[in-house]
Amino acid sequence: DDDDDDDEDDDDEDDDDEEDEEAEEEEEQPAPKSKKPAAQPAKKAKISADDTGASDIPFVFDCPSSASELTALLAEYPPGEGRTIVSRIIACHNIHLDGRNRSKMENLFGVLLQHMLEAVQKTSSLAPVETFIKLLYDICAQVPAEAAVFLRGWIARQDAAFDPDAGFPKLHTLALYKIASALYSASDLRHPVTTPLALLMARSLSHAAVKGARDVLSGLFTCTVLYEYVQEPKRFVPEALNFLHDVLQLPAGPAAASILPSFAGMPAKRRAAWALRADHAAAAAPLSPALLQAGTVPLTPELTASIMAAAATLAARFIALYTEHPSFPEIAAPFGQLASGLPQPSLAAAVAELQAAAQHGDHTREYLQLQRHRPVPLPQLAPDFQESYHGRKSDPDRERREAKKTKYLVKKEMKGAIRELAKDSAFLAREQLREQLDKDQERFKKLRDLNTQLSFQQGEANKQERLKRKKK
Repeated sequence: DDDDDDDEDDDDEDDDDEEDEEAEEEEEQPAPKSKKPAAQPAKKAKISADDTGASDIPFVFDCPSSASELTALLAEYPPGEGRTIVSRIIACHNIHLDGRNRSKMENLFGVLLQHMLEAVQKTSSLAPVETFIKLLYDICAQVPAEAAVFLRGWIARQDAAFDPDAGFPKLHTLALYKIASALYSASDLRHPVTTPLALLMARSLSHAAVKGARDVLSGLFTCTVLYEYVQEPKRFVPEALNFLHDVLQLPAGPAAASILPSFAGMPAKRRAAWALRADHAAAAAPLSPALLQAGTVPLTPELTASIMAAAATLAARFIALYTEHPSFPEIAAPFGQLASGLPQPSLAAAVAELQAAAQHGDHTREYLQLQRHRPVPLPQLAPDFQESYHGRKSDPDRERREAKKTKYLVKKEMKGAIRELAKDSAFLAREQLREQLDKDQERFKKLRDLNTQLSFQQGEANKQERLKRKKK
């Protein structure tokens, strides 16, 4: 027992020593430095104050069934929190959480798209598209077939309601062109959504009436979207080139001939308002999307210069796509002539870009030429005469002649043997058939004799039976 007590005392002493060592190590370690300065708490308070709006937003929302419900829901929170709210709605009703959410996401796609277009119409800007386009893409990734059916239905309705005299659509309709290019691949040769949409845009460029500056601006916006569609595949779009050609030809006055009938029907007074003077110091400025939503846009020298600068720049980009096209000189030549007719100093940069693009293909085409080298004469072959030639079937070599003769005899004997075997096979077949017929005839004769005997015996038996009945 005393030994056990001593061991316990030793263990206690060792524990005390270890605690003393740990305390010394803690004292030796330097105190941790503060990661934030003393004035940091005030910054924390500022951050928390900024995040109060996001912290008040719940994480669970009901899926809105209409655009009005979504608009009312977003109106209850700060304007900048719409993206967060919609993203949480998508997360709560993800199709991977519950199979029944598929119908909700399909309806939410149309609801969000309608809300975006209404917001574009209300604000006259593309900011709502930039805000919600990624969320719309997330929904489209969950229900791609349903989203494609929805957009194809919208395209079909727009195509059915197309009226050339109504002019170009406004911004809230044009915004859908960019939305579709963001959701689906526009570089495919044939796509169920982007292909009919590109055809619809090309139809509007070719047939929609150009009544004023707003129609020209809408056409330039459509050409810009078409450029994004064909930039990668470099697909040829004559409708966009014709529209840009007629736009750049507007400053030339009523005497200039237009390609498209939509420009040809413009009154002479309206065409005269597009004239540009070299001494006018109108500066070209970026075009605002709000002009596309207005009913009528007053035409000013500054707006005319801006439109011509945008059209020249866009035409140069289109022409640069077709530098490898076989008809590039014919495509670029009209634009090179139009560029020289834009004397406005503020258009110098755009005109220079257009002229550079139009002159790129001057030396790319190789014209047909005669051959420059001397003609190569045909080889003159000397005839090969044989002095010991004895006809077509003769051969001066005896061994080869004997071999051919032996081969001919073997072939002849083989044919004769095959013919004799065929005759023998036919003869054996005829003999087998004759023997079979003889056997069948003999068997039928025996059966006939037996039937005769049996009939006679049956008749005798019947006769005896009748005599017995008479005796009784």
